Amino acid sequence: LRDSLGASNFEPAALLLFSMMLVCHDPAGYGLRVGDDMRKKWPWVFLICIVPILVTAICYPLLPYKPYSGSPIATWLISPLAEDLLFAGFLYHGFSVYFPGAVGKGIPVNRCVFLTAACFSLAHLPNIAGVGSYIWFQLVYTVLGACLVGIIRQWTGSIIYITAVHMAVNFIAVHS
Repeated sequence: LRDSLGASNFEPAALLLFSMMLVCHDPAGYGLRVGDDMRKKWPWVFLICIVPILVTAICYPLLPYKPYSGSPIATWLISPLAEDLLFAGFLYHGFSVYFPGAVGKGIPVNRCVFLTAACFSLAHLPNIAGVGSYIWFQLVYTVLGACLVGIIRQWTGSIIYITAVHMAVNFIAVHS
């Protein structure tokens, strides 16, 4: 299997398989659905989705070091889906059960959004071997981006929009 996928695509494919096994018993509960009542929310969902894509499209090409440029297709096609199933799907659902409710009275964002974003960001820490000092930039933008799109998960109950944004951002990083 590893040879047919190519060594660079094996790890993301294995993570995708693992993530799918975690959520397969309740796909809708783990965010594999279109979302709740999108008629009123779609302008805000679109706005939140477009911000990370635009920021990446503007900022990433300006970076002096582009560690993901020329990476394999799995970087933008398979990894985002695998990671989002695991983090925005499985972990978000678990955190929402054990840490319910908003952060505070003036902040209508659920605690699980921040916990999921922190875990997602920390999961990128092993990249330090390949990206060096760029890791600090990556940790900051992954936690901020995950908090931002985590709001979409809270509003809609879906990971589809998050995954589309994640794929677009990674696509820009690979092709810059």
